[in-house]
Amino acid sequence: MGRALRPQQVTVRAPLPLEMRVALALHKLGGCAEYGVVAERFGVHKSTAKKFVYAFCRGVVSSVIRGLVRAPTPDERAAARRFERAHRLPQVMGCVARTHVPVSPPTDGHGDFVNAEGWTSHVLQAVVDDEYRFWNINCKFPGRTHDANVLRQSTLFEKAQELPKSLREIQGKSVRSSSLVTQHTHF
Repeated sequence: MGRALRPQQVTVRAPLPLEMRVALALHKLGGCAEYGVVAERFGVHKSTAKKFVYAFCRGVVSSVIRGLVRAPTPDERAAARRFERAHRLPQVMGCVARTHVPVSPPTDGHGDFVNAEGWTSHVLQAVVDDEYRFWNINCKFPGRTHDANVLRQSTLFEKAQELPKSLREIQGKSVRSSSLVTQHTHF
């Protein structure tokens, strides 16, 4: 992560320290201030602030999230046991939710971003365990994309065979594990 935001030596002036770059990015992502306001607060140009935020996001996605957001391993079946204890839902390892995140769409292909409610968005699909920890995130499809297509083209669907599987008898019937509960929400 530090590599993505590491200051480069320039001849004009000393680079902004890494801590300041991270603070700028977190300030922008944590609030609703425009880039110009953030830039002024940190004493940089608006385009520089935008560059830091994008570099921070790229760094988080390329290094941090890949290590933290992942499917449970066969040894991590505790989530399914906790789900069953708390909610009497056997063999559930995660809950899938879909929401729409508002976006300003490109001029080319604008219609692909208009969702069923008539406003432009990206579809965000996520899976959390019983302790609300994310283990799968997908936000690469325009708002018009059907939920089934979002799921079918996600890494969750692609890696479903890696989820732990076992048969368990529930009320006299054999049931395969690795169930996911789905829910639809909107921002």
